[in-house]
Amino acid sequence: MRIRHYLREENELYLIDMENSIEQRLAAQEEKINAIYVSVEKTRKYLLIIMWSTVAMVVLPLLAGALIVPYVISSFSSYYGGLGSF
Repeated sequence: MRIRHYLREENELYLIDMENSIEQRLAAQEEKINAIYVSVEKTRKYLLIIMWSTVAMVVLPLLAGALIVPYVISSFSSYYGGLGSF
């Protein structure tokens, strides 16, 4: 009887110790997940800034060029009286 009682107490202490260990691991994982979330949000914002910068530096000048080039060509051709007359 005495051995069984001792083993039961030892088993309960082991289970309590395991529960504490699991709780500590979960708390550590939660901290790490929160740190990862913060890092991912910073990366997302950085990539968003890069995307808008790309649009501003590449796409908008292409659109402006597509709209301005025909106007410039028509202005030069009317100024010089057409391209075929020399």
